[in-house]
Amino acid sequence: MALAPALRRRPALECLSLGHNPFGDEGLAALVAPPPPAGTPPAAAGGLKKLEQLDLDYTQVTDAGCATLAAALDSGALPALDDLDLDGIPANDAAKQAVYEAMARSRAAALAEATTALCVKMGMQGCTELREAKKVQCINKGLSEADLAMLATLGSELPALEWLTLRETSGSADLDDVLGVQRLAEGLVAGALPAVAYFDISGMHVGDAGASAIAAALDRGALPRLQDLALVNADIGDAGLAALAPALRRRRKLVALYLNDNPFGDEGLAALLAPRRRLGGLKKLELLHLEDTGVSDAGCANLGAALDSGALPALEEIYLDGTPASDAAIAAVRVKIACNNF
Repeated sequence: MALAPALRRRPALECLSLGHNPFGDEGLAALVAPPPPAGTPPAAAGGLKKLEQLDLDYTQVTDAGCATLAAALDSGALPALDDLDLDGIPANDAAKQAVYEAMARSRAAALAEATTALCVKMGMQGCTELREAKKVQCINKGLSEADLAMLATLGSELPALEWLTLRETSGSADLDDVLGVQRLAEGLVAGALPAVAYFDISGMHVGDAGASAIAAALDRGALPRLQDLALVNADIGDAGLAALAPALRRRRKLVALYLNDNPFGDEGLAALLAPRRRLGGLKKLELLHLEDTGVSDAGCANLGAALDSGALPALEEIYLDGTPASDAAIAAVRVKIACNNF
C-alpha cells in the first residue's frame, strides 16, 4: 500500500511486475483505485495511464480484488492495459474473466477516444469526415510517433482517400519523434490506403530505416494505386534510397517521384536506376525531383546512361538544381530527355 502512490505518480510507467508477493485486495485497491466521482477533487497522484502490462500472478487477489480491478478498467483508470497475468491467485475463473472482459472494453474505448483525437488533430471535425475525405492535407499539425502509428491503423478504413499530404515545416514537429514515419509504414497492412494516388511526406524524418519500412509496406501491398510519391526533406541517405528502390521499381504506375532535399547521392540514385528488368523499372515515370541532393556529375552520367538504355522512356522533367553536379552535366541530362521526347 505504501508504494502505490509513488507508482501512480509515475505517468510514464508501462510495465509493472508484482507477481509472487503476499499482498491481496487491499494493496491492489490502493494501486488501481479508480478516479473519484465527477464533481469531487481529483486524486493527487497521476494514475497509471500508460501502464500496458501488469503481472499479479501468485498474489492473494480474490474475487473482490478482481471486481476492483474491473471497476478501475471500466472507469478509464487503466486505458493502456492490454497484458494482465492473474494466474495462481485465489480468485475464481468467473471473476478473472470479468476482469479480462473489462480490459477489452477499456482498450476499445481508449482506441476510439485516441482515434477521434487524431482525426481532430488532423483538422477534421471527426473520424466520419476523415473516412469520407478524398483529399487530406495535414500540414504543421505536429503529428507524433503515436499519432502516425494510430493513422496506420486507419489505413484500411479510408476507401475514398486519393491524396494524402503529411508535411511539417521547421519547428512544427517534435524532434524526438524520429520514428513516426517508420511506425506509420510498419502499420500499413496489405491493401491499406487503397485509393491513394498521391502520397506526400515532407519535412518529417524518414531516414534510412523509415525508407526501408516504406519499401516493406509497398511490397506488402499497401498503397496499391500509388502514382505520385513525395519523400522531401526526409533525411534519406544512399542506404535508404537503395532499400526503397526495388519497391519503387515494382510500382509500374509510378508517374512522379519527389526526392529532393535529401542527403543521398550517386550511389542511391544508381540503385534507383539499376536496369533490373524483372523489377519492372520506371517505365511510366514522367517527373523526377532530385534538387538539393548529393547527386554529382557521376550521377548525371548514370542518368544519361539510363535514358539511353530506355530505362526511363516516359521521363519529361527532371530537377537537379542545388546539387554538386556541374551545369554541363545537368544540361547533358536535359538534352537526352528532350531527344527522347522529340
